[in-house]
Amino acid sequence: MWRILSNALAAGTVLARRNITTNTQCKRCGRAEESIDHLFFDCDYVQEIWRRNAGLQRSNFDPSATFTEKFRTIIDCYNNHYILEFDRQLPLWLLWRIWKSRNLLVYQHKDGNWQEDIIKAEQEAKEWVDCWTENSNDSITRATRTRSTLSKWQKPQTGYVKCNYDCKFNATDDPSQAAWIIRDSNGTYLSAGHSIGQRCFTTLEAELQALLITMQQAWLKGYRHIIFEGDNYTATQLINGEKRNFKVDNWVREINMWKNKFISAEIRWTRRYNNKASDRIAKATFDNHALFESFFYVPQYVVNILHEDHSSS
Repeated sequence: MWRILSNALAAGTVLARRNITTNTQCKRCGRAEESIDHLFFDCDYVQEIWRRNAGLQRSNFDPSATFTEKFRTIIDCYNNHYILEFDRQLPLWLLWRIWKSRNLLVYQHKDGNWQEDIIKAEQEAKEWVDCWTENSNDSITRATRTRSTLSKWQKPQTGYVKCNYDCKFNATDDPSQAAWIIRDSNGTYLSAGHSIGQRCFTTLEAELQALLITMQQAWLKGYRHIIFEGDNYTATQLINGEKRNFKVDNWVREINMWKNKFISAEIRWTRRYNNKASDRIAKATFDNHALFESFFYVPQYVVNILHEDHSSS
């Protein structure tokens, strides 16, 4: 960020002032000089990226504003503690992804698309938030934190099944996806599946949608004593009433309605490392353009993950 604000990045106009190059044309649009402002905000390519950032749009981001005003909006968004941590972080990761994508184009001639840049930035922001959440939990001692890092997937207590769930969030107009896998108190595979849901505008929405779809599937299969486990800490806090977010309140209320249908249901958080099976299913493609798939057998692509989980639990 400091190098952007101080005009110290190797954009076309900066290199021309230093007599390093005479070609200042933007390599993406070819219609303007590649200044810092154009590279990060004015190029048609990056404007598509900023237009689809809901958190920044809610902060009154104005594409016609000056470079300083646009950058201040990003900083104000980051400093806004009334919005989700993910939404605060995402604009910063979008800046990084725009710069990295531009360098791949200029120096390696690898031309991507803005949809891929959004997805990668969201993945990086999510990983950062998850990692920061884990490391900043003041209620956990250093020793406990170390043990937690080394922990693996845990079997549920006798009489319960555990259902791990995850989502695949799409930053484009495509709908998000949900995935789940259910195992018993011996760690034995019972069933799994994935489903295409509706379009979501944030990763948190996609996670909550995944949990709701997972609950409905578990109910239909007849499970009544169950533990739902996911790797989104904020989603778990919202469902358990530890925090509020009115933007997703309808999701939370519907999830709690379904939760109350079970004789006993718990919503737990786990580290991403312990949720690899459902994460892998969420990333799997659907056969024959299906919208839903239920697996009574173990999908081949999670066999090794389940073996690892079973061996360590």
